[in-house]
Amino acid sequence: MSSLTKIYTLKDEALVQLYIWIDKEVRTLPKKPDGTIDQYGAGLIDNDIDALRHSFLSGVYTIEFSSETAELLGRLNEFRDFDSSSSAVGG
Repeated sequence: MSSLTKIYTLKDEALVQLYIWIDKEVRTLPKKPDGTIDQYGAGLIDNDIDALRHSFLSGVYTIEFSSETAELLGRLNEFRDFDSSSSAVGG
């Protein structure tokens, strides 16, 4: 698995876990007709959920790679739509 593929895979898996936790412990998140969390739904950007997502992913990247890599990925995300090839989340 390439490093870039690993980054996106980790991101997708981490966000699924995070959104499930938020839906259970913090507040109900928007759902798709099949009952799964709609990760593109309203209320997931520019708020506390968005802040949790950024900090959680930074922690995942720090554990998996390094704090330097996590910082770099966070900065890149601010300059580029880093989610364009992600299958799970657009934000």
